[in-house]
Amino acid sequence: MTDPAFRLRDVQFSYRGHPALTGLDLDLPRGRRTAVLGANGSGKSTLLRLLDALQFAQTGRVEALGQPLTEAALRDDAAAIAFRRRVGFVFQNPDVQLFCPTVFDELAFGPLQMHWPRDRIRARVAALLADFGLTGLADRPPHRLSGGEKKRVALASVLILDPEVLLLDEPTAALDPQASDDIVAALQRDFGAANPARTLIFSTHDLDVVARIADHVVVLEDGRAVAAGAPAELLADTALLQRCRLLPARSG
Repeated sequence: MTDPAFRLRDVQFSYRGHPALTGLDLDLPRGRRTAVLGANGSGKSTLLRLLDALQFAQTGRVEALGQPLTEAALRDDAAAIAFRRRVGFVFQNPDVQLFCPTVFDELAFGPLQMHWPRDRIRARVAALLADFGLTGLADRPPHRLSGGEKKRVALASVLILDPEVLLLDEPTAALDPQASDDIVAALQRDFGAANPARTLIFSTHDLDVVARIADHVVVLEDGRAVAAGAPAELLADTALLQRCRLLPARSG
């Protein structure tokens, strides 16, 4: 059996004494499209931040791609660069990660840091702009784009480096239906059967998005994994979804 992309054992994390993850045990498989489901406050965003080494477990153990994921391990520059090349993260709010003067510059920034040849950068940026329907926006400032356009730019700016693992926090949050469909279509294209080596892990409480993208689901409740399995199975478990505040409770 292939080792998981991430393995967490008895992971605890609190914010100023308020628990976010409480003894979390979880394996996140490689080569799958895993949806992390949970109501607000269930620990979804905290989990993703730990997987991307933006924060570190206060107790317990996290392994990423077969290696311990600790603050000490990533103090080594070579290890940190290798990890960042393999794992990409798209924040819920794209304004957090868009800072360049134009859309073209946003996509080119990562490859420039990796010292790619200029011709390769231009070709790869042009291809991603076309894939994401952004060609006509290449010279626009990102802060003047719509929410859906910003989200597509943020996603393209991470995918341009072809990460082995992509982490997304609420990829369709605050988007209108068309913008949400655009993001779903991009994820279906880039993480479908044609790309079995890629791993997608995304948090959401949108059950429709789970049904359209995921082939594996984890449900969090109060900082613990309370269920994991196939989307069809878990999405049909009405009692579980109601208990975890993902569906409204029955009245009467």
